[in-house]
Amino acid sequence: MKIRSWSPLGALVCLTLTNFACSPDSSTQSPTVPMTTPDTFTVTATAIFESATDTVTPVPAPTLPEGPMTFDEPFIDNRNNWYTNPTLVEVFAGVYNHVLDCPAAGYSTHCGNFIKIPFAFPRSFRMQMETTITSASTNAGVMVGFQLRRSDDSYYYVNYVITKGLYEISRVTQTGAFTILSETPTDFIAQGVGETNVVGIEIKGADLMPLLNGNQISPVQDGNIRTAGDSYLVVLVERGHTAEVQFDNLVVEIIE
Repeated sequence: MKIRSWSPLGALVCLTLTNFACSPDSSTQSPTVPMTTPDTFTVTATAIFESATDTVTPVPAPTLPEGPMTFDEPFIDNRNNWYTNPTLVEVFAGVYNHVLDCPAAGYSTHCGNFIKIPFAFPRSFRMQMETTITSASTNAGVMVGFQLRRSDDSYYYVNYVITKGLYEISRVTQTGAFTILSETPTDFIAQGVGETNVVGIEIKGADLMPLLNGNQISPVQDGNIRTAGDSYLVVLVERGHTAEVQFDNLVVEIIE
C-alpha cells in the first residue's frame, strides 16, 4: 500500500494504491449551461499545511482525443484510457465510477484519487463535468474537483465538498501549500446522495473561476495561472468514511 499526503506538489489526501491509483453506454448529452456574471476579486494566499514527500504519480493516458478545440468525454467506453481498477475505479454504463474507503487511522485528512485528464490543455479553457454521489456513510465529507498543474510547478486545486455545500481554492508550490479561498458555503450545490451537480472551472488569463450548476462564482486572480499544464480529476472522502462517486459528460472548451 502506498500513501499520499499533502506535499509541495501534492494534495491534502491519503491515496491508497492497493485500491486506487492516482488518483458502457451513455446517451446523456454533455452539460451545456448558461452562466451568470460574477464580480471579480483578488486574494492574497496565506501558507497552510506542512509539506511531505509525494510518493505517487498518476498514470497518464497515452492517447489524446480527436479535435483541436474541444474534448467531450461521455464515458461510453474507455477509448481515452482512463485509469481503472476492477470493482473500485471503472468506466461502465456511461459513467466513471469510484468506490472510496478511507480508514479512520492515518496522518492525512482524506483518501481518494487523482486522475490525469487525457487532453492537451491550453492556457485558457472552460471545463465542466457531471458528478453524482451514489452512496456515502453518515456525515461523510465527499469532495470532488480539479487539480491544475502549471508549468512553473504550481498546483492549483478547485474542490467542491458536495455533501457539505462548500467549495475552496488552494495552491501548492515547491515551497509550501497556500489557501487562496478557504471553505466557503454556497447554495448552488445540491448536497443529497443521488443528486447530480455540474461542477467546473474556467481559466482565462490570470483569472480562475469556479463553475457550479450553471453559475459562475467570483473568480480569483493569480499571475502564475497564465502558464499551461495538465489537469487532473480529484475525488476524495474524509477519514473514517466511505463513498461511491460517479463522473459523467466531461467537457473541455478552449476559450480565447
